[in-house]
Amino acid sequence: MVGRSSRETLTSIVMFHIDLLDLPDEILLNIFKKLGNADVLYSFLGVNNKRLENIIQYESFSSVLNIASMTQNTSIICGILDRFCDYILPQISSDVKCLILEPKYMERLFFASHYPNLTELTIVHRQNDQTLTCYISEFNYDLSFRHILKQQITKLDLIYNYEATVPRSSKAITKTRLSQNFPRLRKLSVINSIPSLCNMIVAFDDIIHPYEVVEYPHLTFLDILRVSIYYVEEFLNETRIRLPCLTRLRLDYEKLRMITKDFTRETTRRNCKNVQRLITYTTNVGSKDYYDYFPLL
Repeated sequence: MVGRSSRETLTSIVMFHIDLLDLPDEILLNIFKKLGNADVLYSFLGVNNKRLENIIQYESFSSVLNIASMTQNTSIICGILDRFCDYILPQISSDVKCLILEPKYMERLFFASHYPNLTELTIVHRQNDQTLTCYISEFNYDLSFRHILKQQITKLDLIYNYEATVPRSSKAITKTRLSQNFPRLRKLSVINSIPSLCNMIVAFDDIIHPYEVVEYPHLTFLDILRVSIYYVEEFLNETRIRLPCLTRLRLDYEKLRMITKDFTRETTRRNCKNVQRLITYTTNVGSKDYYDYFPLL
């Protein structure tokens, strides 16, 4: 089964369902754990086999749901969403701790049930559009979404599977209502799986405009390793964003060096001063300026 997708593996298993049911529970559990949780729930929950349902209703299959992995095929998306929203989610929503989904399906999935233990959200963008800005703006006015976003979500991952237009995507993340809609964020990751071509030139702005500054008061971990240098400037520049509790930072060392002007730039110093762990995946021979910039390393 090496190299096969979980959907293909699952299809093969279903084709041989008689042999599957002859296996002991421990082996079935191990097989299901190798597959995607959403695929297992979609294929086996509600198939009128109590034994299979008892196995897959085990909490580990409900805690992390990657709905985005199942919504890539737009020809069958309606059927998948119908089954999840009408049957699966109402049964398991109290066990869900992390949802991975595309923003255009968020409204329907959130309306399907209550998620009292949901604390992590991963939003996967597959196309270059304004969806991120739109869902932030819409959720700001919808009470059912606001409770989850404002009171429960502490970890947010934003994944872009396209070459993002840097100025627009950067502003969409930092200059919209993101910080207000996720006020309890402790961990934030921004990932662009396709590197931007606009990576070489960035404008340095060292003038503080208080009315434009965004603050993440509880954020302790920031991952901007796989993004354009524009994001590094956006997040570390205190004239744009303030991170008073940041203690762990993951990013590219060369981008960090460029943005901080070899660790001498004052407007990026404040957001770095409390960092206790700097993750760059390179061996750094720190200068005096480097250690002055990160005094807690």
